[in-house]
Amino acid sequence: MLFLYRSRGTPYTDAEVKNAFRTKAMEVHPDQNQDNRETAEEEFKEVVKSYEAIKLERKNNAS
Repeated sequence: MLFLYRSRGTPYTDAEVKNAFRTKAMEVHPDQNQDNRETAEEEFKEVVKSYEAIKLERKNNAS
């Protein structure tokens, strides 16, 4: 959902991941999409879930 690709040659930096999250979150945020709020809420939840999964994966790989 964040359009970060696992097949990329070099790993994404934490800043790149955070920037991708913020960009996508702003794009689909319900406050930015008043005309289609329900769909925006669902998309926003998916973006947050993707970001949390990436953070958890990075944390587990660092240990």
